[in-house]
Amino acid sequence: MPAMASYKSRGKRQSDRPPVRGACYSGHQEELSRRGPPPPVRPDAEQPAAAARRFRRLSHQPASLRKSSDPEGPQLKWTKIFQMQHSEGYWELTTELGELMNVNVDLFANVFLKNKGIQSLGARAHADILRLVATLLVLQLMRVEKLEEGKLLRTLFSLDESSLPRPARWAEVKRAVDWVCWADRQYPCVCSRLEFGLSWETSTRQLLGFEGLPPFSALTGLKLQKTVGHLLVL
Repeated sequence: MPAMASYKSRGKRQSDRPPVRGACYSGHQEELSRRGPPPPVRPDAEQPAAAARRFRRLSHQPASLRKSSDPEGPQLKWTKIFQMQHSEGYWELTTELGELMNVNVDLFANVFLKNKGIQSLGARAHADILRLVATLLVLQLMRVEKLEEGKLLRTLFSLDESSLPRPARWAEVKRAVDWVCWADRQYPCVCSRLEFGLSWETSTRQLLGFEGLPPFSALTGLKLQKTVGHLLVL
């Protein structure tokens, strides 16, 4: 019994002692006193938890959606697209151009169009038709993305030449329109003959992913968009 009382008394005396604070604690207190009080939190400031959730949400977005929030993204994309234009006015239907437009051109040109017999038209026609598709896709993309040059396009084959002042790349767009007018006369009704659309206006919007496919479309089932970045207009 005396031993237990002695144990309790020792425990009580130990609990009454002030906590031992070493040099680290003293240094921390001095640092806080030098810094002064923390700045007040703005009412509109984003809390850490909300910022972390926003970062996770953005990190899981497709690349095309993340790039669209960057104001330099579209400008850089169009600079690259115009650098790929040939002096005659057309674009080649290349994988690089397809990536900039978010279109799987390898699947469309090397699988779909080959199955529809594009090679039977001859090497020259084959090359020109692919250029026609590529150039019309670029012109349509200018319109749907509301590029200044695209606003001057009455149709894919007609350019408003009366508007002033003219955009910086107006001459490049005019060459493209002149070329597609020539190619369309050489190879009329290509989109319907190769079964990927009833008109160039609708087929280019569908290939770009800006318009839904009709139930009878031969393109149904093809994954032509590599990323989901467009709002379909049905």
